[in-house]
Amino acid sequence: MSVIETGSFLICLGWIISIMQSLSVMIFPADIRLILVKRLAILSSVTVIVAFFILTYGYVTSDFSVLNISENSHTDKPLFYKIVGVWGNHEGSMLLWSVVLSLYGMAMAKSSSFEHHDDLRIKSLSVQGFIGALILGFIIFTSNPFARIFPMPENGLGLNPLLQDAGLAFHPPLLYGGYVGFSAVFAIACGALWHGDMDKKIGHILRFWCLIAWTSLTAGIGLGMWWAYYELGWGGFWFWDPVENASLMPWLAGTALLHSAIMLEKRGIMKSWTVLLAIFAFGASMLGTFIVRSGIIASVHSFAASPERGLVILGIFIITIGGALILYAMRSYLLRQESDYDLFSREGALILNNYMMCGILLIVFTGTLYPTILESVTGKQISVGAPYFNATVSPLIYVIGILCPLSGFIAWKKSAVNALKKPIFIMMSVTFGMGLMIFIWGYNIPLLAKFLLIMGLWIMTGTVLEFILRGGLKNPALFFKYDSAKFTAHFAIGLLMIGVAGAGIMKQEKHFVMQDNYFYNMGADRFKLIKNYTTTGENFSADNADILHENTGRIYTPQRYYFPVAKQMTTEADIHLNLLRDVYITIGALTDDKTRIVNIRIHPLVGFMWGAFLLVVMGGVLRIIMMMKPFSKEKS
Repeated sequence: MSVIETGSFLICLGWIISIMQSLSVMIFPADIRLILVKRLAILSSVTVIVAFFILTYGYVTSDFSVLNISENSHTDKPLFYKIVGVWGNHEGSMLLWSVVLSLYGMAMAKSSSFEHHDDLRIKSLSVQGFIGALILGFIIFTSNPFARIFPMPENGLGLNPLLQDAGLAFHPPLLYGGYVGFSAVFAIACGALWHGDMDKKIGHILRFWCLIAWTSLTAGIGLGMWWAYYELGWGGFWFWDPVENASLMPWLAGTALLHSAIMLEKRGIMKSWTVLLAIFAFGASMLGTFIVRSGIIASVHSFAASPERGLVILGIFIITIGGALILYAMRSYLLRQESDYDLFSREGALILNNYMMCGILLIVFTGTLYPTILESVTGKQISVGAPYFNATVSPLIYVIGILCPLSGFIAWKKSAVNALKKPIFIMMSVTFGMGLMIFIWGYNIPLLAKFLLIMGLWIMTGTVLEFILRGGLKNPALFFKYDSAKFTAHFAIGLLMIGVAGAGIMKQEKHFVMQDNYFYNMGADRFKLIKNYTTTGENFSADNADILHENTGRIYTPQRYYFPVAKQMTTEADIHLNLLRDVYITIGALTDDKTRIVNIRIHPLVGFMWGAFLLVVMGGVLRIIMMMKPFSKEKS
C-alpha cells in the first residue's frame, strides 16, 4: 500500500470509528461506555490528522498522480504555499474541516470541563461522532482528496494567485476553528436535551466551549478583513459578499449564545432558549458551508460550483439541524423554569441583546439568500448589496452602541433606574466634552462620521467607567480574571466604531496619471513617482513603482505580480500602517509613454479597527484560560 492509499484507508477507518462513536450509547455496556467513547473520539482524531499530513506530504513532494494536487499545485510553487495550499481548495478544505472537528472531539474527550457530568460527555461525544461520520462520508463519496488521475500529468495547474499569501495560513484554520467549533456547542446542547436537564454547571461548560469557537471565529473574520484590505487592492475590508455573510451569521448567533449562556450560568434561567441558540449557531455554520461549496451563490470566495455536492451538504444540514430541532420539540419541556426577574434588570438587558443579535442575523440571512430563492421561484434576478445591509443593520447597531455600556451598571433580578443616573451623567459629560472638540476641530468631517466617533467614545467611556466603579483600579487582576472577555469586547466595539467612521466614511481617494519626477498633490500630501522597474520571484514576475511621499520621506513600492502558470495578474498595495491614518497606494500598468495610473487612498483611523479585533481576541483567550482553571481544580 502506497502512502496515498494509506491516506484513503485512514479516512475510511476514521469514518467507521466515528460511526461507532455515534452509536456508543446503544452498543457499549454502561460501565465501560465512557472510557470507550473517549478512546474512539481520540482514535478517530488521530486517523484524520495522519491522513491530513499524508495529503500535505503529497503536496510537498508534488505527487501529481493525485487529482487534487495536480489541480491545485505546481512544481515551481514555493514550499510555504505548497503546504498551506492543502486547504486552498474544496477537497483539502473539507479534510481540514474534518480535522478541526476531530480535534474538538478529542478535546471534549480529554477536557476536565465535563467532570461529574459523565452522561453529558457520553451523549455529547456521540453527537459529535455522528457529525464526524456525516462529514467523513461526504469526503469519501463525493470529495476524496486522494483520488488518482491517470495518466499522471507532468506538472500541476498551480494555486490561485490570490491565495498565494500568508493569510491563507491563518485565515481558513481560524475560521474553521469557529465554524466547526460550534459543533461542540451543538453537541453539548443536544446532549443536554438528551440528558434531560441543564444546570448552572452545564451552562458554564456550554459558555466555555462557545467562547473558544467565538474567539476563533472573531480572529478568522478579522484576519479575513485584513487580508482583503491589503491583498485585493480596492482598499476596503467588508463587501457584504455572500460568503462574508456566511461567516457573520454564526458569529451573530454565537454572540447571542454567549450572552444567553451567561444567564444560564449565573442564574440558571434561559435553558430552552440557550439550547435553541446553540442549534442555530451550528446551523448557521452548516449553512455557510453549503453556500461556499454549492455554487448557488456567486462569490469570489466560493470553493466550488458543484450543485451535486451542495445537495449532499444540504442533506447533512437537514439531518443534523432538523434532527436537533425534533429533539428540541420533544424534550424542551424538561428545561422550562419560572422567571423571577424584572424587565429592568441585567437579565432584561441580556435578553434585549439577544433580540438585537437575532434581528441582525435575520436581516443578513434574508439579504444573502433572498435573491437566490426569488430567482429559483420566479426567474427574476436581483442584487442585494451594501446599501440594503447598511440601511437595515445600522439602526440596530446604533441601539446596541447606545445601550451596551449601560448594561454593566444594571443589577441582576431587579434594578433601580436611579442606579444609572451617576454613570449616565459622567458618560454624557465626558462624551459631550470630547464630542464638542470633534465638532470644533473636525468641522469638515461628515456628519455620520461624527456620530460614529461620538458613539465610539460613548461606549469606551462607559466601559472604562464600569471598570473603575467595580474596583478595577484597586484590583485589576481580579477584574480581568472574571470580566476580561466582556471588558475587551465592549471596549473594542467603541474602537470599531471609530475605525469604521475613519476608514469607511472619512476616507479620501484620488487617481493620478503619473510621470517620473513630477509632484502630484492630494490635499496637503505630495507624491512623486521616482522610478519603474521589474523584479522576479520564485513563481512570478513583478512590475514595481517607487513613489515618494514627500511629507514623510517614505518611499512606497506598490507592485503588480504576474503568475505565468496561472496567466494571471494580481495587484499588491503598499500601505503605511498608522493608528491615525493609512496611506494606501496601488498602481496600474505602465504605458508605452512611461506613464501609469497611480491610485492613492488615505484611510483615517483604520488602525483602531484592527486594534479592536486584536483586543477582542486577547480578551477571549485570557477568559478561556481563566475558565479552564476551575475545571483543573475540580479535577484535582
